[in-house]
Amino acid sequence: MKYTSLKTIAMLGLFIVLAVITASAQTGSRIEASIPFDFAAGETNLKAGNYTVKRISKDALQLRNAQTKTSVIVMAPLVIQQTRNDAPERLVFKLYGNEYFLSQVWTNRAANGRGLFA
Repeated sequence: MKYTSLKTIAMLGLFIVLAVITASAQTGSRIEASIPFDFAAGETNLKAGNYTVKRISKDALQLRNAQTKTSVIVMAPLVIQQTRNDAPERLVFKLYGNEYFLSQVWTNRAANGRGLFA
């Protein structure tokens, strides 16, 4: 009897923790940015323009071009940490030669961001 009650309480606690994590992952998960250059995100090449970047799952981001209304989903499997919790939302690009690659996405003022393979 004690074992069944303990197991039920543990499962209920786990469910509550997962619900809180899911709810917090959905807040502050969108960035609007004007990108003045063509760039690659994952395997996709995108044109310069105004974009909305939204985190749609733990590892997936949706990039939507405001002018053309087209969107692409890219994987951002890398977890990146920073020491400051007050850094602004931002997109980080790397420049190789004359090509830009989206490498990091920080969708809220938290210590964790997402990284893409460039």
